[in-house]
Amino acid sequence: MNRVGHHATHETQPTRMVFLDSVDCRQSTQLTSHYSFTFKDAIETASGEGMLVSLSSASIPYSFYNIRDGVNDRLYYNETSIAIDPGNYTATALTKAIVDAFLAKSVTVTAVYSKITQKITFSCSSLLTFHFTAADALKDEIGFGGALAPVVINPRSCGDAPPWRVRPGRRAVGRNSRSPQVGPGTPC
Repeated sequence: MNRVGHHATHETQPTRMVFLDSVDCRQSTQLTSHYSFTFKDAIETASGEGMLVSLSSASIPYSFYNIRDGVNDRLYYNETSIAIDPGNYTATALTKAIVDAFLAKSVTVTAVYSKITQKITFSCSSLLTFHFTAADALKDEIGFGGALAPVVINPRSCGDAPPWRVRPGRRAVGRNSRSPQVGPGTPC
């Protein structure tokens, strides 16, 4: 070697830029994004010479959605369900998707996410009972991860009971949260 290194005290190889594409890689399993790449020519260093490897940029087109088809895309209520399209939702976007899905079924539900309290406030014009026992139930993402018993949301017009509030990704909290019927107030 006759190239002078960065410190001018030793010789090093020139910088090499390597471009990798997942199309050229071997995927370990279809369920993850673990890939391996085998170089056609080995990158070798001389004895006593180190190597610095760095990533200059990356583009990761595949990500896991927080709402996935057949995993957590259905919200079961009363004797039916609504489906939420798979996607990577913020709490606000998920709240809107839930309201829109209810509207498509002609069910009037209000769901509002508060950035301050980090809770979704559900209210409805009629008695609504959520069920979370199905394998594909949307529950952890809207705050009902530990709920196995039905969760009842009573109509707003039933006295002075406040709407039901849950924190996305957390266990339901609030009045009656230890009861199997965790909605506030009593049915009309």
